Amino acid sequence: DRRESARHQNRLVRQLQYNPTFLWLQSMVEPQLPVTSRVIHRKTLPDGGELFFDRKKFRFAARAFSGDEKIFRNLHTALEEVRTLATGIGASFAVVMIPSKEELFAVPQDLHAKGAAAIVKQQLVDSGIPVLDLYPVLREQASVNTPYFRSDIHLNRFGNRVVADAILQWDEIRELRIGSQKSDALSVDER
Repeated sequence: DRRESARHQNRLVRQLQYNPTFLWLQSMVEPQLPVTSRVIHRKTLPDGGELFFDRKKFRFAARAFSGDEKIFRNLHTALEEVRTLATGIGASFAVVMIPSKEELFAVPQDLHAKGAAAIVKQQLVDSGIPVLDLYPVLREQASVNTPYFRSDIHLNRFGNRVVADAILQWDEIRELRIGSQKSDALSVDER
């Protein structure tokens, strides 16, 4: 019951968060708040596109980590399990890091060195897992066109094209094995 109640409450909060009336009201109230209580909740990019940011995602993106936190240990374990599964069927494993709009545009770049993405990228490099970091590519392309939808987490058509082009131009992608027919013979439990 508690889980269902929390899930329902989160759904209502999420719907309110992206409601244009709520966003407008927030833009009127927030400048009146003390600086420590404010969150940059929207930003206009060079092409005139405006992005709205989620407060929780902003706080996570702005947080400094040591790298010893449980979330990073759990992620490392999960990545190793996926790599083992991939190599077990004759495939390779690589990671493409796509930033949230909060990480890319709401958080000052000097905070990125201690952020979650920097730690994850270093974990991948240390583990020998090929990684394509799209943070610089998307940041650079944002000067041409806004790569995200205004009020949700997804890349728009332009952003998806930037990601696809970057993956196709990534030299590492040509060296990855694509697997064998063995994967078709795996039972559901093995997958």
